[in-house]
Amino acid sequence: MIHAEIDALGQVDLDALERTDLQQLLVEMRGPLRRLEAARAKVTGALHRREAAGRNGPHAGDRECREFLTGQLGLPPAEATEVTATSKRLADAPTTREAYDEGRLTSKHTAVITSCLPHIPYQHRTEVEAQLVGLAASLDPVALGRKAREFIAAHDAQRLRTVEKRRQTRRRFSYHPTADGGLRFSGELFGVDAEAARTAFDAFTPPPSADDQRSHDHRRADGLVTLAHAALRAGQAPTQHNVRPHVLVTIPYDQLAKHRAGEPATARLAGGEHVTFEDAWYVLADCDVTRIVLDAAGTPIEASEAVRTVPTGLWRALQARDKGCTWEGCTAPTSWCDVAHLEDPFATGGRLRPDTAALLCRRHHRRFDAGGWRAEVCGDTVTYHPDPDRPPVTTIIERHRRQPTHPPPQSTNSTSGNQRAPTPAPGAV
Repeated sequence: MIHAEIDALGQVDLDALERTDLQQLLVEMRGPLRRLEAARAKVTGALHRREAAGRNGPHAGDRECREFLTGQLGLPPAEATEVTATSKRLADAPTTREAYDEGRLTSKHTAVITSCLPHIPYQHRTEVEAQLVGLAASLDPVALGRKAREFIAAHDAQRLRTVEKRRQTRRRFSYHPTADGGLRFSGELFGVDAEAARTAFDAFTPPPSADDQRSHDHRRADGLVTLAHAALRAGQAPTQHNVRPHVLVTIPYDQLAKHRAGEPATARLAGGEHVTFEDAWYVLADCDVTRIVLDAAGTPIEASEAVRTVPTGLWRALQARDKGCTWEGCTAPTSWCDVAHLEDPFATGGRLRPDTAALLCRRHHRRFDAGGWRAEVCGDTVTYHPDPDRPPVTTIIERHRRQPTHPPPQSTNSTSGNQRAPTPAPGAV
């Protein structure tokens, strides 16, 4: 029968239907889809009882059910675990089971309610279950879960503590390299830990301005990167051999020579990823430079002291003058900011002085370097004016490379021999 209904739907010319008809069709499909999920939970429950027969322990049969759901049905492990757990708890939740069977609850709402009820004192379960089923009609699963934990806290705070301990054992965080050179994140945090992470993410992801065209997820990603840079700039992370963590960029001499000759050149990150000079621009413009000499076998035989490309004094002067990102309307503090070259770029030998530098957050630094803007420094004020004639930094660098000869980029602060390098500034990357 199920297949017949689906086959009949396949014969409908959906492109010939009006927009309202398509919407109504989706609404009508909602109930049957939920009822199918409820039926799956029932069948899973029966399978679980069969697997658990003759076994001991509260979780007897769980593994076998999950393995079948993942191996034979292709469900993700997390979904298989949720379906198995819900199918077991439905036996003690008659009101929820009835609403699920009738298509009034989604599988997520059902999982929230059935996981909550065991932590409610028995004499209050019927009342609480009815309230949660009623609330499910107007709340999404996340909001319903928050309400469920509120009920647990109201009826028995000690049980809430039990829930907290159980959830803390599930906390996790991982990141994995992707095939295209990125990082993919996943994880779960709960309670105060989750609130601390949320507070930090929100703090580094300010509300969008009127000219901000980034999506919500894009802004969150930029906020995470800004948070990471701010943490490294703070200098409070654990050190290794008295060296604080840095974003490490290695530039072989042959690549540096290509860059100075005006040819495309690359650098290598500590994780092994190769990037262009343009992509590493924001790190190279404000960094510690260390020269390492290798022998023919690639063994380091000499390492110089670090040399700052942004002097400590200049960094402190810009902190005092700019007090944060200088782009109009931006409230990013100094700990979020790069030292931006307002005139000649670093790659063309541009020197940094108070009248040719300013603090810009990473987003506005990229916008300024994308071209179309001109900076004006007047006393302690930095103003940015639209200038369609100002090309992007990459174009300026490319023009510079095409010149017949040009001197190599000069550092504004250097060391030689046994001189000690200046103390790295708090704004170093």
